[in-house]
Amino acid sequence: MNGTPLDTLLKSLCHRLQRRAFLKSGASGLAQTFLLTQLPIASRRLTQTSMNAGQNVEIRKGDLRGCFSILSRKSTVVRNACVRIETESGSFSTHDTRFTLVDKSNDDSFQLQFVDSHRVCDITIHGHVLSSGCAILDVDVINPSSSQLRVLAIEPLRALEEAGGSFSFWEKTSDIKLLTDSWERCYGDAGIRSLSVDAPVRSAWDVHLFDTRNRTNCNLSYFQIPSGKLSFHLKRQSNGEAADLTVRSDTHAGTHGVALGPNETFSAGEIMIRFTDGSVFDALESYAELIATRNNIPRPALLPVGWVDWYFAKGLTTEKDILENLDFLARELKDFGLEYVQLDSGWQLGIETSPPPHNVIAGGPWIPNSKFPHGMQWYAEQIKERGLKPGIWVRPFQMVDGATERREHPGWFNKKGQMDFSNPEVLERVRTLFRQLVNDWGYEYIKYDFPSYDLFDAWGPSLFESHWAHADPQTQTITGIQVYRNALEAIRTSAPNTPLLACNSVMPSTLGLANVFRIGDDVGDWNRTFTYGVRSVGARYYTNGVYWTNDPDCLLVREPFTIDQARMWASLVVLSGGVVFISERLHELPPERLDIIKKAMPVYRNPGKGYAFGRPMDLLENDPPEVWNLEVRKRFGKWNVVGLFNWSDQPRIKVLDLKSLGSESKTPFAVYDFWEERYLGIVENSVEVNLKKLSCALLAIHPTTNHPQFLSSNRHITQGGIDLDDIWWDDGAAKLSGVSKVVKGYHHLITIRVPESFVPSMYEGCEKAPSADGRILLLRIYSEATGVMKWSVKFMSGH
Repeated sequence: MNGTPLDTLLKSLCHRLQRRAFLKSGASGLAQTFLLTQLPIASRRLTQTSMNAGQNVEIRKGDLRGCFSILSRKSTVVRNACVRIETESGSFSTHDTRFTLVDKSNDDSFQLQFVDSHRVCDITIHGHVLSSGCAILDVDVINPSSSQLRVLAIEPLRALEEAGGSFSFWEKTSDIKLLTDSWERCYGDAGIRSLSVDAPVRSAWDVHLFDTRNRTNCNLSYFQIPSGKLSFHLKRQSNGEAADLTVRSDTHAGTHGVALGPNETFSAGEIMIRFTDGSVFDALESYAELIATRNNIPRPALLPVGWVDWYFAKGLTTEKDILENLDFLARELKDFGLEYVQLDSGWQLGIETSPPPHNVIAGGPWIPNSKFPHGMQWYAEQIKERGLKPGIWVRPFQMVDGATERREHPGWFNKKGQMDFSNPEVLERVRTLFRQLVNDWGYEYIKYDFPSYDLFDAWGPSLFESHWAHADPQTQTITGIQVYRNALEAIRTSAPNTPLLACNSVMPSTLGLANVFRIGDDVGDWNRTFTYGVRSVGARYYTNGVYWTNDPDCLLVREPFTIDQARMWASLVVLSGGVVFISERLHELPPERLDIIKKAMPVYRNPGKGYAFGRPMDLLENDPPEVWNLEVRKRFGKWNVVGLFNWSDQPRIKVLDLKSLGSESKTPFAVYDFWEERYLGIVENSVEVNLKKLSCALLAIHPTTNHPQFLSSNRHITQGGIDLDDIWWDDGAAKLSGVSKVVKGYHHLITIRVPESFVPSMYEGCEKAPSADGRILLLRIYSEATGVMKWSVKFMSGH
């Protein structure tokens, strides 16, 4: 392999990783091992392209002093970008005359060195390109002086109109859409935006641009897990043909800049500019796969289904609540796929020792309060005895006033009891907590909460500013973001085989360290569920099943939700493939609302390669999307389950263009409405549905056959995806046969479309149920035991 471009890339990556200041500082040995061993391995799966002109993407020196440009297909996309460094002693740009430029670029890499005549801050720009249409940039800041240098921020790419720079990959008349992202959970701030002169756009961690007219796309993002708080700022320039672009990495360590000693180097981390052709879905899904590959993130296997007490108890849980619901879960929902029972905030001592209202989210000490007299190990055992798996909530980086640790170790905490993530003793205390939860108490699922807030002391969009809970953390030679990742690594290694749900967690810093990730803020009433739940699902859909399993938050079905709102929320959660966690007093639910829960379990995921869940088909047109399409792929066939959503408070007519589903079938389609239990007939090009206010239609769409065919089942929202194991038609015997997974005591209904020339005559393993539509045969399957049942219907000619 010596001498190949890939070998050069790997050597360059290893060399740069070993040079970074955070690997020379107080970062944990685990973090060093992870970065030095895992990242080069991931890089072996990426193909480098020569830097020679004529390739798809090029990086070259710009027309102006100290600048560089990026080309795609020989057209300049980023023109005359510079690098800007903010330090506590001043700000510097690579086009400043104080720098001497040394060009070390060659056919395989791009490298510009800027030597500071003032001996304050040297800068090196590294670049290479990948065959997947990516330009990769990394900026090193070197301290050439004999004193400490404090770096507040690095802007590895700054292309502004006022300085002769620009960013554009679109035509002037194109309609450009942007998908923005959030720092941690979405607070209604992530979604589709337009780019105009009067409306600047800013996005955390990544931003995705789409030229809808020409079907060209651009991903702007971190490439490796970033070492600073990375943000993207865009504004359309005055001529409308291009935009200002600034990429900024906040490198604070507390309220100060990260500290570099004499001759030390700090890297901003690789950022990516990637160009693709095709659909928005191809652009986003392949982007997520690329990031996962670069950072060696394994595909998540866990798709948990469970129950949690938070939304009906809000910290006031009692032992009676837990045991009543536990018995109901074991009796009524376990066979439908529910596995986990999670005790949320409310069990810890701080609930009773801290004043309201914030006592309901109090942190440690992690001692059960008086409402849990048997101790937490006992509750885990009770859950296991019923054949379920115990889970528990913790806020690991905060302790309430009066906690023993706050008296004995005041240096660990700020005035709010938030712990200093950079302190090795704090990390060991957190490791001890997670070992206790798993090894001593026996919990098999852990939700950890508030790490982002306890690091920054701020929420969501406010993190575009510099917020820090600890003004002077113990370790200041690595950034707060690097400290954060080290802390999550401490959690992961102390519970290596335990599923972890990260709530209020920083996006890329959590990659590879959590099984489930909360994508939005807490749901609740309908307005809150819509703003923080519904709107987060489309904006983050492409991360699901690639980085982790998305958690859109709990499935609520009780009043004041209308029955239609409950069905909408359940349909969206299932179609998008999010985790299903229920938070209800189950024995108080009416049967029709409990049945919604049953139809949402378990999570459906398509087998094989490629994206495994539903897609928001109108992502670029509607916020939130109104059309979700899940192609159910089974070994015996496939069909579409389409959710049409009316998020407005007025009735609407929704027309679905069947060509938009991407089906290759040239035959007409049979359509069935799941919630209305109604056959809509055979259609060719489109289907029209009347939607009440705040309601949805859930359509199963099958290419028609000339014999009786399966259309739907009432067991699950996927209408056969979970429960139908096999189905086949025997033309010679005129018999339709199937194999279904059944749940004891549940009346399974299977919907069959029967062409006019067929009449059902004999049933095995099923019985005919009443049907109001003569074109539809309803089959009922009932069993006293959960398992698999075979069934069949024999037909005779109707002529």
